[in-house]
Amino acid sequence: ALLGRLNQAKDFDSFCVSEATIEARGPRQLVSTDGEVSSRQIPLHYRIRPRASRVLVPEIEPAD
Repeated sequence: ALLGRLNQAKDFDSFCVSEATIEARGPRQLVSTDGEVSSRQIPLHYRIRPRASRVLVPEIEPAD
């Protein structure tokens, strides 16, 4: 994904949405989040929360 090659992957679809619900067979499924795999209750609910994450960066000092 980082290199922009997901469109070349077989059996892969991408969508731009603000909210999504994922349903699957069975009450639990293995899910990978940021490379970590865990068992999650189905259905999965995802949503974008605009401006939810604040990032602090140091001030850039002016060059002399």
